[in-house]
Amino acid sequence: MKIKTLSVLLVLILLLALTPAAAYGAGTEDLIDYSDMKDWPAGPELGCEGAILLEINSGAVLYAKNSTEKFYPANITKIMTALVVLEHAELYEKVTFSREAIHDLEEGAFSYMADTGDELTVKDCLYAMLLMSSNEAAYALAEHVGRSLGGFSYLMNKKAEELGCVNTHFANPHGLTNEDHYTCPQDMAVIMKAALQNDTFCEIAETYDYTTAPTKTQPEGYLCRTTHPMRLLGNEYYDSRVVTGKTGYTSAAQYTLLTYAKSGELDLICVVMRGESRAVTCADTAKLFAFGFNNFSFQPISSEADLAALEEVIQEELGRVVQNIEFSNDAKALLPFKSTDVDIEDEFRVDRSTLSGNKVEGTVTYYYDGHQLGKDSVHITLIPEDKEDPAKGSFIDRFIEMVKGDKLLMTGCVLVCCFVVVLVLLSVVALVSRRQRKRAEKDS
Repeated sequence: MKIKTLSVLLVLILLLALTPAAAYGAGTEDLIDYSDMKDWPAGPELGCEGAILLEINSGAVLYAKNSTEKFYPANITKIMTALVVLEHAELYEKVTFSREAIHDLEEGAFSYMADTGDELTVKDCLYAMLLMSSNEAAYALAEHVGRSLGGFSYLMNKKAEELGCVNTHFANPHGLTNEDHYTCPQDMAVIMKAALQNDTFCEIAETYDYTTAPTKTQPEGYLCRTTHPMRLLGNEYYDSRVVTGKTGYTSAAQYTLLTYAKSGELDLICVVMRGESRAVTCADTAKLFAFGFNNFSFQPISSEADLAALEEVIQEELGRVVQNIEFSNDAKALLPFKSTDVDIEDEFRVDRSTLSGNKVEGTVTYYYDGHQLGKDSVHITLIPEDKEDPAKGSFIDRFIEMVKGDKLLMTGCVLVCCFVVVLVLLSVVALVSRRQRKRAEKDS
């Protein structure tokens, strides 16, 4: 027994050693906290206790309120549940509803979509869970993928760690109250960003309504329709820019709301937690979207690069003279609309390993208030070395380079040239006079 245990441990150690390090840190978010930028637009006052507004293309946090503080997530947990299921199961797989999936829920948490022994596909369960927030579907999916709630929770927490979550621990797939089940607005925004990179998740979550296959409990199928108020036509908080999202409520969590909206180049994720009513969460979300869409835009910043400084870096590091600089990307940064006074700094680095003949690559990184805003790849063409070095040119080239570097010598050369010109002119005048005299003498 001891030998077997030791062998298992050795195998595990070997597997860990061979697993790429990127597998543990993959997806870690490098967010830029715009919310504390000097001279930036001020965000609105909110009723919810925690909130975040994230622009996902730039990683810019445009607004934050207690964004890394611990809150109960309630039903927005199901975003992570869907992400984990999609990474570990196929849509066509059959999910059997156990007795626990149907009955092991708190009072008022039932959707009555199925009964013990009913079967639906993973796809049907995902629709029921994301659109109608079915706790039974979440429970059944967790048992199908993780074999138990504990096994599935392990997968959820592993994924949270991979994404770089800072204050999250999941204990179940549905979000019903558990003291060991918590997260924060920032982590939920990061989880939603990861989910949006999955095409199947987007297809399901963005659907307005869907009917599952029939079961004994629902012989005509279970009608699933989005419950997000900002997606419902006729609702006072309806917003055509809202693409998808997830509502949440438990007595311990109060109201939570996670929403993704898109307009132009901006993709915003808004998470609000612990609101006293659904109206408060919707109103706060509307305020934050108005703040983001009305105050920020992507603006070109390549023109902010200090070309003279860039040339100096090349001269110092390579001892070469720049002939031409070409920016491969028109770098853009998410900036306030009124950003004419924004003092953007840049930092240039040349990649010596790319030097080939007269070509070399570099990178310009742009900063504001200590925060990185964007990057540009730069292609540099250098003057050929034989033209850079006066010693390798002709006598005239060397003389010109020498004169350029000495003002006194240059002045002397100018005076000598003037004197020579005068002498030539006088010689010409004298020659002309002599010829005229000779012609006159001959005629007389």
